[in-house]
Amino acid sequence: PGLRYEAASRDCCGGRVYRTRGTAYYPYNDRMQGGHFDRRGKKLVTLQDYLDGKSDYAAVAMDSKVLPYGTAICIPHLNKKYGASIPFRVVDTGGAFRNKKTSRMDVCTRSKKHSRDAAINRSFEFIVCEDQRHQIK
Repeated sequence: PGLRYEAASRDCCGGRVYRTRGTAYYPYNDRMQGGHFDRRGKKLVTLQDYLDGKSDYAAVAMDSKVLPYGTAICIPHLNKKYGASIPFRVVDTGGAFRNKKTSRMDVCTRSKKHSRDAAINRSFEFIVCEDQRHQIK
């Protein structure tokens, strides 16, 4: 279960809050990164794509049995770091996430260099948005 219920704000959606261990990955064809496409075969979009105005959201990978494809989430401390309300969507998964539930999350970044971001590679809270009107189907 989540830690607490958060009300929606200008920077983040309202919903149940969870603690996770964050890591980062980037679109690359090798066993560790998993390629250029999400679990439905759509091209991965990165945090930097969103920040550059090239995407409507940023992709994250999590346990596919816990949060459905396209689930909208918010990561408050990344919003604060980047000065933007970033719409993250759970669109990817991998073997490292099996049976991890909400305890592990991978944020999709543009490159190996971006994947080393200390703000991502740490423990943090995220919110599963109660309002899923913008969920990807």
